[in-house]
Amino acid sequence: MSASCLTFGSRAHPCKLEVIDWPRFNWKEYESITAIALNSLYENWIVQLHESNEDVNVLVIYCSRYQEARKELRDTVSEILETAKHGRHLSFSNTLLLSPLDNVTRKQDAEIKAALFRFITDTNRKL
Repeated sequence: MSASCLTFGSRAHPCKLEVIDWPRFNWKEYESITAIALNSLYENWIVQLHESNEDVNVLVIYCSRYQEARKELRDTVSEILETAKHGRHLSFSNTLLLSPLDNVTRKQDAEIKAALFRFITDTNRKL
């Protein structure tokens, strides 16, 4: 009687696994490599948003292209909020920039909007 072999499906090729020596793992190199990769992903995401005009929040609050203009906007808004009744407790956000607030006077709100329009002009953005 001859032996027969049954085969079901295909067999995965064995692969060599690398075992990481955690006590000697180079965390600084890992941090550097991943920081570069994540920064590249982030910048590509920002560029895509910039080109598609989809997310104003990201462009105004986070986009690295507008860092200097955003700093000027933040500084101006911070100065305005320092004189507001409860302004020190407000965080820099699109709501703060676009919505009327109970915590600031109409004049302060108008100054915040003027600072926002300067930011829009300085960054060549459109409404």
